[in-house]
Amino acid sequence: FSRGMYTKVTLLVALSRDPELLILDDPTLGLDTASRRDFMSGVVAAIREFERTVVFSTHIIPEIEGLVDYVGVMVDGKLQIEEQLDTLKESCFEVRLPAAASVRLPEFADVILRSENNNELVLVVRGCKASITAQLDAAGIIPLDVAPLNLEDIFLALTQSATA
Repeated sequence: FSRGMYTKVTLLVALSRDPELLILDDPTLGLDTASRRDFMSGVVAAIREFERTVVFSTHIIPEIEGLVDYVGVMVDGKLQIEEQLDTLKESCFEVRLPAAASVRLPEFADVILRSENNNELVLVVRGCKASITAQLDAAGIIPLDVAPLNLEDIFLALTQSATA
């Protein structure tokens, strides 16, 4: 078997045992793009058909973003965050500000990551977008951008902040 065929057969064998919980650890590691996509389509079909819980442990974040409902991020063996994916994505924003704004920056309740590059201050902040922009407005700061983040960007911010 090719690596892709072997991976598919492994999934079928695991599902044939009718498990209540299926744990997949980097299931598409080493597969080419077409095989990864085909494998993940098979996983989605299996989830729908068998109505089972599947836990993914993976470093290929974009691949699972459209599949999962609930997310947990572990860094150095510690659970950094766990919650519904939609809730997480609706509460994480990248706030780009002029670097000079750092002197009058408001105290945000939950700053995940702070960095500076190219005369910009970049914050990854958890909270309500309206509240974030209201706090900036009250401080007299006009943001360059306040943008939502995808799961991979949230993951990177969490892992970078944990190692900083």
